[in-house]
Amino acid sequence: MFGIYIAVIYFVIFIIVSQALTPSEYNWKINTVSELAAQGYKNKKVMQAGFIGFGIILPILLFYNMYFRGASIIRVAPIAIYGLSVGASGIFCTSSFVDNVEHSAAESRIHSLLAQVAGFSFVGGITICMIVEKVMWIKVLHAVTVVFVMFCSIMFAKAPQHRGIYQRIMYLGSFLWLIFLF
Repeated sequence: MFGIYIAVIYFVIFIIVSQALTPSEYNWKINTVSELAAQGYKNKKVMQAGFIGFGIILPILLFYNMYFRGASIIRVAPIAIYGLSVGASGIFCTSSFVDNVEHSAAESRIHSLLAQVAGFSFVGGITICMIVEKVMWIKVLHAVTVVFVMFCSIMFAKAPQHRGIYQRIMYLGSFLWLIFLF
């Protein structure tokens, strides 16, 4: 679908740049991408720009496809909600990955809620695509993607010492789905 590449490449660039700016306290295997925009972190604005930009670009391009290319609202809406939730999670930041940094617990909870909305919307969007797809092998790929995203989400929660790894693997799989299967 037109423009998905733009949103994904934009976001990936900001993840890479943010990752390059991290201090020694940040460990990509443990710490999340969200923590690159954590409250109290001096370089948080870089990753915030990534989250917010992705959250603006993706829905705009999706609705462009819907309006000008006839994409179905039932397919577009959940993925647009995913994008908007990711964008909003860049406004409401998680707590710091560094101990003893003052932060707003309420803002961190809002960030977490937005991340959950993004996840549910994304899985819902994949599921809708699976249901409406007519080609069986593509239906199977959608089903595999749902299982993959859910597995990574579960492992993210169950293996905190590898949260960063599982989140990045989930991002990779999600971006590949967006580019090649949506």
